[in-house]
Amino acid sequence: MKLSYLPAFGALALASVIGTAAADAQPPSQWRTLASRSIRMGSTRDTVPVNSRNRYRQVQVCVHNAPLRLNSYTVRFDNNRVQTVRVNSRVNTGACTRAISLTSAPRRITRIDLAYQQVPRGSRAPQVRVVGR
Repeated sequence: MKLSYLPAFGALALASVIGTAAADAQPPSQWRTLASRSIRMGSTRDTVPVNSRNRYRQVQVCVHNAPLRLNSYTVRFDNNRVQTVRVNSRVNTGACTRAISLTSAPRRITRIDLAYQQVPRGSRAPQVRVVGR
């Protein structure tokens, strides 16, 4: 018995894994951009104001222009409550953090406070985009 279908099956499985990884790098189309900001060089904290009256169930932080070592971010809601998300990893250019479900969703977000490792002066400034759905 000749097993000529195995290489084709392996290629199909590899293509589906690669396709899934590429899809995870960018938020799906149902995600809406809530706000974006360039990271301040030499700083370790930033605030991204969110000017939206909409309510959201999930958020992600996406990074463009340069990678960013994101320690955590705090989502601030319209009732002054907060939800802190620990990331503690490098978010590469064109990638997003995992989707976080907001507590007591849907919630109106007023701002996102970012904590990250210092971006060296002279390097490209990462652009952070907060998305929600």
